[in-house]
Amino acid sequence: MNEEKQTYFGELSDVDFTKRKKPFGIVAAVLLLGAVAGSVAMGIVNKGTFYKPANTVANSEIFLEMDTTAEENSVLESETREQFMTVADTFEVNGKTLKSYMKNGTMELYNRSDVVTTKNGNTTIYYSYYVVTLTKSFTGEETATYAGNTYKLSEFLSNDHVTDLGLNNQIKLSFKNSTVVSKDQPAFAPVMISTLVGVAVATAYLLLRYRLSRGLATLLVTLGAGAVTAALFIIVPLSVGSYVLVATPIVCLLTFMIEIMLMNKEREMINEDKKHDNSIENRNQIMVDATRYTCTPVITLLITLAFLLIDFMAIGPFATCYIYVNVLVGLTLATFAVLALFGPIAQFFYKAFFGVKIERPTNKKKAKKAKAVHKSAEPEEAIFIGIND
Repeated sequence: MNEEKQTYFGELSDVDFTKRKKPFGIVAAVLLLGAVAGSVAMGIVNKGTFYKPANTVANSEIFLEMDTTAEENSVLESETREQFMTVADTFEVNGKTLKSYMKNGTMELYNRSDVVTTKNGNTTIYYSYYVVTLTKSFTGEETATYAGNTYKLSEFLSNDHVTDLGLNNQIKLSFKNSTVVSKDQPAFAPVMISTLVGVAVATAYLLLRYRLSRGLATLLVTLGAGAVTAALFIIVPLSVGSYVLVATPIVCLLTFMIEIMLMNKEREMINEDKKHDNSIENRNQIMVDATRYTCTPVITLLITLAFLLIDFMAIGPFATCYIYVNVLVGLTLATFAVLALFGPIAQFFYKAFFGVKIERPTNKKKAKKAKAVHKSAEPEEAIFIGIND
């Protein structure tokens, strides 16, 4: 009883994070509803592209190959670029100029060389070609208009019309429409189903360990953080693959870790409460204090993980940067959601179920009854240690 108790819990131990639960709750509800509505809307608009078993990337490309064997062909490359960009400003498809469909409004130049063996020895042949990647996939049957004439798109972008477009007759022109199926990326449905199964199993364990009110609060906050993280991949118009969904189970796992830190502190304070008062008012005060004392290690964890994620974004491959960005955004939202909303949500359920007690089996052994002593009418022999010996 005289043991000195801990009195310092961090610089933020006096801050009541649950004080502004209403504005935080409104923001969280708007984000969650926007995530769900945006995911459904984008799925309908894109005809379920995000939810198919394999990601398909459809694109159209225009190839301009320069038929030259000269090593110094920069003049022809420059002329070809200027000529095609002039065509792209006036060439129209479905009422829009070809330039408006060009990715980043430019064309990529590629060079390669081959060594050919002849009777006179080895000869190096140089190839140069431009690739124009379009942001929209065309079938080739679309109507194209140029210089007052109307053509079929795939027929017009061919070698037969190189001079009609004002291009150098050394240019070989071709149009390609292809669909690339990327099977090495995870599909949306399996990732989300496995994540939901994992969340359900973890929540079932936490329900048994931290009681009903805390378990339900854990489920709501974790699902909300996971839904917003997944929606960032769907709603934000970035050219990324479904590998970004890897961030969703990671954010759910980290959210569970933060919630367990908070629930452990709260349970510790409840056990140390000498009054053993389970009233709503006392439990609410313990919840507020537990959130205060947990905020310092939780925010320290957030800063540490954010530092690591930023490092990975800087030194890792560009293709995986979106995963780290998604984890960082989702983890930040989850941290503030736990500190501001987890306690009030748990208290809401505690009030709803207050007075409902779950009987648990006990291992207490029943006290054995004392055997009845049968006394005889005869006098008993007195035992005196030492004398009888």
